[in-house]
Amino acid sequence: MRKKILSVFLVLCLVVTLLPVGAFADSTPTSGKCGENVTWRLDGSTLTISGKGGMYDFSLGYTPDDTSKLPSWYNNASKIETVIIKNGVTRVGNYTFTNCYSLQNVSIPDSIDSIGSYAFLNCNNLKTITIPSGATMIGDNAFRYCTSLEAIAIPDSVTFIGGGAFYSCRELKNIELPSNITSVKGETFFYCDSIESVNIPYGTTWIGGGAFTACSGMKSITIPNSVTGIGEWAFAGCDALKDVYYSGTEKQWEELKAEMGAENTPIENATIHYNIKMGPKAPELKITTSAGKPKLSWNA
Repeated sequence: MRKKILSVFLVLCLVVTLLPVGAFADSTPTSGKCGENVTWRLDGSTLTISGKGGMYDFSLGYTPDDTSKLPSWYNNASKIETVIIKNGVTRVGNYTFTNCYSLQNVSIPDSIDSIGSYAFLNCNNLKTITIPSGATMIGDNAFRYCTSLEAIAIPDSVTFIGGGAFYSCRELKNIELPSNITSVKGETFFYCDSIESVNIPYGTTWIGGGAFTACSGMKSITIPNSVTGIGEWAFAGCDALKDVYYSGTEKQWEELKAEMGAENTPIENATIHYNIKMGPKAPELKITTSAGKPKLSWNA
């Protein structure tokens, strides 16, 4: 019996030695396509995206274990620490970097014009990010559960920030909203409990339901008289809110309160400072060259 077992063992050893070297290697790909003309390569913990045009839009599967609709690097997502997007790529697709739990550094080029929904979902080690000056849109829930995100620079070129974009970014302390947005969507800053103050830009007309719910560290907010409505629960749980700086008159504030949704007690009980000076941002003069000649333009 012992001889038979030994013989089987020796046969198995022989079979293993005859197998190709990569037979037991990790079959997870390290490069591929992530857009019609966009490719990706993973070198260690660094993911590089390059090419021309936008990335594909990805999505979650029908069950938590279904990753078939996510990027082909997804099985290594938790190992990615650095993302480099090369100039020429124009869009970060939906769910592109979902569950990149170790991601700490992201380089986004000026060619990017939009960031898709859930693009950085659960990137909970990401601390800072800069949106390039040519971007116009940040999609719904783009940075949801980026719980370590402390600062994000958003240029005035951005005209749309989707609902839940910074949901539960609990370390986010400073946020400068771009001057060209017209609304703060629902749940945009839900449970961002480290934010201490917010300036709503002039021209904004709507603060959506749950926009600042549970921002328990918020002490003050500046609101322009262009705002004509505030949704339900927009400021629920903002128990530290003491001062509201409002650019309109007391009469205008009372009219706004009449249109305010339910469960906004913190802002209703705060001290209102009326007639605060604010207005449209002054246009910036830009000097460029064309065919060797200076060219002046105004960036409103």
